[in-house]
Amino acid sequence: MSNDTHENKLSKITPKISLSLEFKGKTILDKKTADALLVIQKSGSLLAASKVTGIPYSRLWDRINKIERILGTEIVERRRGGQRGGGTFLTSFGKALLKLYLEYIETLNIPSDFKIVSNRSRLPDFVFMGSHDPILEQLILQYKKQSRYSFDICWTGSSLGLLSLSLGDADIAGSHILDPQTGKYNLHILSKYELSEACRVIRGFQREIGMIYHPAYDIHSLEDAVIKNLRMVNRNPGSGTRILIDLFLKELADKMKTSFDLLRTKIKGYGFEVKTHYDVAKAIATRKADFGFSIKYIAQKYDLNFIPIRWEWYDFIVLKKSWEKQSVQEFLSFILDKNNLKLINKISGYRTTEECGKIVYE
Repeated sequence: MSNDTHENKLSKITPKISLSLEFKGKTILDKKTADALLVIQKSGSLLAASKVTGIPYSRLWDRINKIERILGTEIVERRRGGQRGGGTFLTSFGKALLKLYLEYIETLNIPSDFKIVSNRSRLPDFVFMGSHDPILEQLILQYKKQSRYSFDICWTGSSLGLLSLSLGDADIAGSHILDPQTGKYNLHILSKYELSEACRVIRGFQREIGMIYHPAYDIHSLEDAVIKNLRMVNRNPGSGTRILIDLFLKELADKMKTSFDLLRTKIKGYGFEVKTHYDVAKAIATRKADFGFSIKYIAQKYDLNFIPIRWEWYDFIVLKKSWEKQSVQEFLSFILDKNNLKLINKISGYRTTEECGKIVYE
């Protein structure tokens, strides 16, 4: 017990005032997000803002997207530069919003310690962003023990991983986005992010994806789950799995002679979104949901039932300007080492081919 008297303790208590801005009763800007906007204004990098403020990259995008939805106006310009190098910049409205926040800080005489970065010197040697994969995650943990380089791994989902490449925030993206017209993966999406001339695609590995559900239920298809009004756990928008889920639901909507929008409003849990395969399985195992979509490996790990749908390619998309980085080459060499590919091939729900580790697009 401290010997401090009540008076001594009270004398050491100080007030701390923070400022938040609201629009029609909804919070749009707080101190930490204002910090991030200031870093974006100074550096042109959302990654730098994430590193300086400690807000995870994908969550920072979520904050910005939420502000833009509430205001109905863009505050950040996503400048896709491809091989020329893109960036993230405040729009004129974004600058005005930040200026307003800073003016309120000054007017109200609130102490401020805004974090400012003028360059990217704080950034790691390389950055990987993209879709989550549990086996890749395990390999990365092994690599981390021996690597001489600093690096960041962000499980953002395939689409945000590709966007981060185009904005110059990442060096490598992990992706598994299906082209429903051809049945192929990843190559068709490059032009959308202005990456057709800016990157190389390295063939990764295949994994079996399907619908997973709790053993308490007797279902045989997505249609079964919908008809029985079971609760779904969904994946985050932009992830390769979410894109696949919505494709399946659109096909089911056509079969049931209804619209996709109407069908998804009827599915309990469609808005219950998680970011990794582990999160999907945990939600079902703990009875927070009844079914979802994930890979066979995860279903078996959590003793959940699995209905196979297809084998998908998980590939590595690398910026050409990052290709010469020794850190990037070392990372890819480790992940796609022949011995590691052999180990992957032995895991249930995974397989490799002679293409694995080869450049399939440049």
